[in-house]
Amino acid sequence: MKKKIKGAENTETLRFTGVISEDSSFPFLTLFDQACSEDKGVKIIINSGGGDIDCAFAIYDAIMRSGANVETVAEGAVASAALTVFLAGDTRAMAPHAYIAVHQPKISPPGSSTIDEFSRICRHVKMVQRMYVDIICERTGQSRSRVLRDIIHGRHFYADDAIKCGYAHKII
Repeated sequence: MKKKIKGAENTETLRFTGVISEDSSFPFLTLFDQACSEDKGVKIIINSGGGDIDCAFAIYDAIMRSGANVETVAEGAVASAALTVFLAGDTRAMAPHAYIAVHQPKISPPGSSTIDEFSRICRHVKMVQRMYVDIICERTGQSRSRVLRDIIHGRHFYADDAIKCGYAHKII
């Protein structure tokens, strides 16, 4: 059960900027765990073009199971894998000039891939896309067909449209 904490004095603010990677996600998760252990709400301000989706899933899962009252704020870009982190917020806000971007997962195969390696990569991409779509559908209330269409075509949502489509709750 989420802890309901009111007031800015009971909120710890964290920033996540830049590329989501193993190098950035571990320090962020350490700070997030510390903020949660202080019985405070947590505000996460995000400005990221995305990155490693597996690392984004790890951050999403940590936020979802934390029990903390988490507000996520889009400031600038929240694209690709960063959207997964943004959607973990109980309350999701956007700065007036922020945007959200969704697209199909992109994975660069090694230069000398065998057919077996390529097949494995394709299976992984399909699994990642399914999980990405599941999270978006669950957190926004959109239909699977709508989310898939947006991902396949690659779509940007500015604050007003993000609210209409359930990505965000408010503009700050």
